Amino acid sequence: METYNNIIDKVETHFRSDLPFVLYSFPNQTTFKVLLQNSFQSDILKESQNGFIFKPFDDAQPTFFISEKLSEIYSGEIEMSPTEHLKNEFLENEEDHIRYLDLLEKTISKIRSTKISKIVISREKELPIKTINLVLLISNLLNLYPNAFRYIWFHPETGLWCGATPEILLEASDGIFKTMALAGTRKVNDIVKLRWTDKEFEEQQLVTDSILENLDKITSYVKVSKTKTHRAGDLEHLRTDIEGAIRKNGKSFMDIAKALHPTPAVCGRPRATAMEFIKANENYNREFYTGFLGPVSQTSNSCNLFVNLRCLKFDKNKALLYAGGGITEGSIPESEWIETHNKLDTMVKVLMPFL
Repeated sequence: METYNNIIDKVETHFRSDLPFVLYSFPNQTTFKVLLQNSFQSDILKESQNGFIFKPFDDAQPTFFISEKLSEIYSGEIEMSPTEHLKNEFLENEEDHIRYLDLLEKTISKIRSTKISKIVISREKELPIKTINLVLLISNLLNLYPNAFRYIWFHPETGLWCGATPEILLEASDGIFKTMALAGTRKVNDIVKLRWTDKEFEEQQLVTDSILENLDKITSYVKVSKTKTHRAGDLEHLRTDIEGAIRKNGKSFMDIAKALHPTPAVCGRPRATAMEFIKANENYNREFYTGFLGPVSQTSNSCNLFVNLRCLKFDKNKALLYAGGGITEGSIPESEWIETHNKLDTMVKVLMPFL
């Protein structure tokens, strides 16, 4: 096994050569893996291929794939480094505040006047940055959020993305799968034990019910856990675990992924109507935010896919960050604004040395 520094040097050299790569680490693991693709090829997922998939929110946009057969592959131990210096404080723009509150009011009005039960509305936050130090970026990301799926992805056609997401879309192996319903967000309070509100439990149940409906025709059985609190960095969510078996009629893990994506946790319910509203009203392109990503093995019909939350994209001298929330009839616009600010905090902390 190569040393951490040797591998990161290879990643940096690869990046300077404008070649595709992905570096990632699973939740609660101290190791990471790197695929350094040796060509500019924009591959697609094919039978008998292993690699890493990077899928956008909108199915109409192209999905990217880095193939193991086209890549140099490295694994290593994460080098621990202090993160106490990464205090994150950033100011919000009042115009952005007003614009988002107006969008939230419009969304709530739409829900109240139709049969839509939930729409997930998000916003894009632009921050000016200095020159990016890829070595420091990797170190910050890997060390700040050890209980999240952390990744850094680059392709000349997508640009540089990174993230630390708490949400599993799909784990599958040998016909057995696991997924989760994740909804509700609040700041962690280590002093006072807080109670979740009825609105948050309602939102969580909507996500769970929708996932079960989408899985009904392609699974032989499903098992649903009790809902629990799930911590992700400085935030916590309501989480329900769902597991089961894929029907033995030629279905694969990609069929499950397609049935799940986009989940009501990132789109809404009903899915098609919520998606139509999002495209018509958010006024920006989510690209890979709220898409999904992760390593897949077609040869063993297995995968570890995560929803691309708490992420950002680098665009020349700026970083684009994303955050949103599930809106229901009982949502309070100012509370939803605060929730997105708290979610943005996650990636702002990673960016602090470059602001």
